[in-house]
Amino acid sequence: MSRSALSRRYAQALIELAQEGNNVDGIGEEIKDFSELLYANDKVLAQTFTNPSVTEKERKGILNELLNRLEFSVTTSNFLHLLMDKHRISLFGDIVMSYQHKADELSGRKRAVVTTAQALTQMEERSQIRTSLAQAVKIDPSKLIIQFNVDKEILGGIIARVDDDIYDASIRSRLQDIRSSLL
Repeated sequence: MSRSALSRRYAQALIELAQEGNNVDGIGEEIKDFSELLYANDKVLAQTFTNPSVTEKERKGILNELLNRLEFSVTTSNFLHLLMDKHRISLFGDIVMSYQHKADELSGRKRAVVTTAQALTQMEERSQIRTSLAQAVKIDPSKLIIQFNVDKEILGGIIARVDDDIYDASIRSRLQDIRSSLL
């Protein structure tokens, strides 16, 4: 079975457990937090959990210490132990992404990535972008989760990606269009 199929299965199992406990968003936050910890500092912790020279007992001890400090729910703790026991911790990043996607579907949320040439400092600008994008994808603005990025190479304007749709109103793409029409 492929990595992505396996990750989706684990994510589906976790989301079903989270639904039973009516805690889909809470568990989503916990696994996101653990993922950030796992892949922080050049992935030292992730490498420790997958390093064959680190014994199973040492890995479990590290995981237990972390879980005691983080005070995660029993569901999340048991899930992380299961991944460790089955040697599937290397799939964790993919599992988190799949879980988030499934949780978003259940709650009717969509995620967007908005790229501008300069940081948007005005809340009004961000609010206008949120409203416009929500109208474009026919969703309530409160259900749209936006990650704002800066890329000076687009020169100006905006590029927004929601699911598989890309809305490109950047100066760079306009200049490329003009260039290709002149050639």
